[in-house]
Amino acid sequence: MFDDLGLILVLKDLNVPKILMLTHLGNSLRGITKYLEYVDTVMISTDLAYEEIAYILNNTPKPLVLFTFGLVPLMYSRRTLLTNYALNAKTPIPKKITSHINEKYFHIVENDYGTVFYTGKYFLNKEADKYPNVYAEYYNPLFLSDEEIKMVIDNNYTNIDTFSFLLDKKTMYKLKEED
Repeated sequence: MFDDLGLILVLKDLNVPKILMLTHLGNSLRGITKYLEYVDTVMISTDLAYEEIAYILNNTPKPLVLFTFGLVPLMYSRRTLLTNYALNAKTPIPKKITSHINEKYFHIVENDYGTVFYTGKYFLNKEADKYPNVYAEYYNPLFLSDEEIKMVIDNNYTNIDTFSFLLDKKTMYKLKEED
């Protein structure tokens, strides 16, 4: 699995399944179909509604990967943002923090390669098993304990803070015409 489009050419001659992870970019049938000319499968964006996912899955020439459960990466920076902030504020340097903006919260994680912002809650597509044409379901149990991961495997999300992200919200709108 990879998300860097530059790797398509590097990996093209390798005899391994090539899965393009387009967390926020795999959101149109036309775009996904074009990428499928170069890779074995593509992960559908988490930014789509149930019916938009079904439409894409029903009309692509190859099965696709469906993000089913996990923290959704919202932003990546090659910069070490937590370190930069801590050095400027003269505070200890954390490798992971939870930050809030109004009622939303985020996990912010840093390593030697940069900083990633994740959703605070775990994305859950409760209708994942209803879709046709699925190559694989993708799970990202980052920060869950072994016991919680076992619960997820058993489809038990009782003590895990989940949400449907945009699954219940249509993302395409027709603008009103003005006079």
